[in-house]
Amino acid sequence: MLSFGQWINNKDTPSLDSATIEVENPTDHSIIGTVPAGCAADAEAALQSAKKAQVSWAKVPVSQRAKVLKDFAAIIRENREDLIECLISEQSKVEGLATVEIGEELCFSILVIRHRQRTYF
Repeated sequence: MLSFGQWINNKDTPSLDSATIEVENPTDHSIIGTVPAGCAADAEAALQSAKKAQVSWAKVPVSQRAKVLKDFAAIIRENREDLIECLISEQSKVEGLATVEIGEELCFSILVIRHRQRTYF
């Protein structure tokens, strides 16, 4: 069984609340993992971290932002099969639809990169 945390301030951060939520495979109702339920204090910490990060991110040149998106697209590409399998088990997607959704995310990332390059370079 998988157990996931909360990604806050660029690190895995334990919840201030010990409650968890079981992630269920909707097809066979098996429990495939758990995630923190989170609480208002967790949400506030995430919000404050995002606000702080946005200030420095706004100063990053567009060419470097495009590189981050290219790296993100590469990660999607490298993990394509695992991501498809995740959609199938967590959302009961049929394989064809899961494949299309992962492909669309990859295409969207590439589209944003190309738009940014045309706009700012």
